[in-house]
Amino acid sequence: MSRSPYIVCLLLTLAGVSACGGGGFGLVALNVFEDTPNLEVQPEEEIVFDARPAATGSGEESLTIRGVGNSNVILETIDVVGQNAGAFRLPDLPLPRQLRPGAEFPVAITFRPPSVGNFVAEILITAANTDVSVSRALRGTGCNDQNGDGVCDNQAPPAPDGVDTGELDSGW
Repeated sequence: MSRSPYIVCLLLTLAGVSACGGGGFGLVALNVFEDTPNLEVQPEEEIVFDARPAATGSGEESLTIRGVGNSNVILETIDVVGQNAGAFRLPDLPLPRQLRPGAEFPVAITFRPPSVGNFVAEILITAANTDVSVSRALRGTGCNDQNGDGVCDNQAPPAPDGVDTGELDSGW
């Protein structure tokens, strides 16, 4: 009895390992997918806060952490770091925290400038069961509010509800 030679191929990809074989005995396929947890953070760019009156104003922005991969990611730390870290605050976060693939965890960040000037820091997110850490730059400006109306002196106050602030026709 004559047998045809057995042909084997192996394909390594980022998503896993595939192996196939063929020949006189038919085709065999094996897929082994990567079981590495990972995380994504939105927004993908820096987080910029609107200008706020120094020492009295505050603003809030948020980011969303999403579990990706084929297994749970364990969020270990979420910290604000850098020279101006004190101008940005995080709420008390329940950490460590497991995120299953596809699950999202929103994080609110508050900016409260202690003085007039530009403030820069970073939010740093680390996971316990991956080699991944993700950071996003945080930027905000503290401004003067000498009349105490809660609006930076170099900005127009917001229009009352229902008031159209479109262009005026001066008739010229």
